[in-house]
Amino acid sequence: MSDLELSALDNLLTPDKLMSLNHVLDLLEKLDKMGIIDVVSGMISDDEYMGKIMGAIVNDNTLELLGNWNNMMGILTFLADQDTMNSLKTMLGLVKDLNKSGILDPIIGILKDEETLGKIVGGLVNDFTMNLLTNWNQIMSDLGKMDLTNFKYYTQLINSIGEAIKVEKVKPVGLGGLLSALRDPDVQKGMGIVVDILKHIGQNYKS
Repeated sequence: MSDLELSALDNLLTPDKLMSLNHVLDLLEKLDKMGIIDVVSGMISDDEYMGKIMGAIVNDNTLELLGNWNNMMGILTFLADQDTMNSLKTMLGLVKDLNKSGILDPIIGILKDEETLGKIVGGLVNDFTMNLLTNWNQIMSDLGKMDLTNFKYYTQLINSIGEAIKVEKVKPVGLGGLLSALRDPDVQKGMGIVVDILKHIGQNYKS
């Protein structure tokens, strides 16, 4: 036996190396009893299967994954946080409920429809919307002062005005026509409402 072989044998027979070797042999024995070694041996013997494994290891996706390993570990660490897990469960539960209720399908449809999505985005960034956001606090403050028990009357008034102005042909009314119209009970009620509104405007006006 050459000096090199004796040196390698001496290095192998150190207490630490022998202990490590015993651990390896114990592990191999356990794997053999579990039948895993036979499975691995069969996989290694199958050229087609090994080709698939090697192809998966060296393909672009795997190499890119290895290149971003640190980032992947950072994401996994973030996901393993208990608060993050609870938030994800809540969000996934919400998505599940939206899917069950059928709301998710039209939302996905809108996102895939470039024309509809463009209209929505245009509606969000137009001058009116920006003006609304700029004055949002003041608008909310003023709306908070509204007596919502009167809201149905606001709706009725707007609908009535809409019915009046949607008429395509309006017959001009002169002084005589005005005097004649004032005999109409509905016009008289309307005039009474207008006068009452003017009275309230005068009472609340601040110079």
